[in-house]
Amino acid sequence: MKKNNTISIHWVDYLFIFLIIFISTETILFGTNSNLTFVSMRKIFTLLLFPLVYIKHQFVNPHVAPMGRMDMGFVLGGILLLSSFLNGEFGPQAMMRALLIFSGFLYVRYTSLKTFSIAFEKIIFIIAIFSILVEVISFVAPFFLSLVPEIENTGGVSYYNLLLATIHKGWEGLVRLQGPFREPGVAIIYFFYAFVFHILNEDKVNYLRIIVYFAAIVFSFSTTGYISLVFILLLLIVKYRRNGFKKSYIYLVVLLSIAIISLSVYTDFLSSEGLVFSKVSNEEHSFLARQYSFLTNWEIIKTAPLLGVGNEQTSSMFSSINYRLEGYTISDNTNLYMIYMATYGIVYGLLCTFGLFLFDYKLTNTKKQRYLVCVPLLLLFAGEAMFENILIFILIAYGFNMKYHQNELS
Repeated sequence: MKKNNTISIHWVDYLFIFLIIFISTETILFGTNSNLTFVSMRKIFTLLLFPLVYIKHQFVNPHVAPMGRMDMGFVLGGILLLSSFLNGEFGPQAMMRALLIFSGFLYVRYTSLKTFSIAFEKIIFIIAIFSILVEVISFVAPFFLSLVPEIENTGGVSYYNLLLATIHKGWEGLVRLQGPFREPGVAIIYFFYAFVFHILNEDKVNYLRIIVYFAAIVFSFSTTGYISLVFILLLLIVKYRRNGFKKSYIYLVVLLSIAIISLSVYTDFLSSEGLVFSKVSNEEHSFLARQYSFLTNWEIIKTAPLLGVGNEQTSSMFSSINYRLEGYTISDNTNLYMIYMATYGIVYGLLCTFGLFLFDYKLTNTKKQRYLVCVPLLLLFAGEAMFENILIFILIAYGFNMKYHQNELS
């Protein structure tokens, strides 16, 4: 894929991508909102996804030949439904999760990776710009937030809600940038994929987009975000080294250095006890959540390795096993891969993990770029439980169908 203007993307494609990003479990408004009306709206949208994908195909490109297979989607959906039935959970939630899988595979069957990646990147770019502007305004003119409506999540935490951006109400000083998403770690995954899609879709350096994504990740104050940023910088060098990127790389390094020095001098964000790097300490809740998301889920997997223990049992067993192992309860189960295996079995979990890996690995044809894309993404998903999200199954579906799409990105 050489340039964005080589293809024409229908407005319906942009609208659909926006809807699956915004009306999802990963946003505060529709995912973790204490107002159940919005959660119900998201569930209704999920039930309508399969016919909506089909209608989109008929409206936008009814004559296009299939660009993927549905068989692996039926395998994953079948395992999920069988596991749910055997664990006494065959109901609306199981049906909705199966519909997410089928909808994701149907979308990939009739949508090129080029179309998806460009539409996704442009929408996330707008979200990133808006979020940065809100971040700056809230810092220099905090009185502005008093005019903004509030929203409360299921944990009782209040946010100022500007739809495409949310601001933590009780936060002091620099606010962690998270867009409309439920937490900064989730936002990082969206920003990272958009950044990668942009780099692989463009032959020339676009300074504005690089600066915007760079700033969005930096202002998330996320440990994994900063780690992923290192890989992004290396990917930029590898991709654009023949296009005069050396000077621009120097500018980026200078910008990064200024940001790190400023944060180190004027805040405690980068200190060993600060907001960002304190997460590597065993005493930090975020680190413990990641650690026990692996250890505890492994204990659950051993009780029912083939088809898992089901959604409800995974939740209850996670808390009780944590208490047995550590003496207190950690409720945050964050490892996507391990949750898949604990809930629906090792086969289901490994297939989903393999699909994500195939997608990340085959986005580009060069070995260096593959490593620079795969490693941070595998790390990011190990810290975020985005298991009820059509986006994940779109990526998995592309992964299993990359022979139809592999040459679409440069």
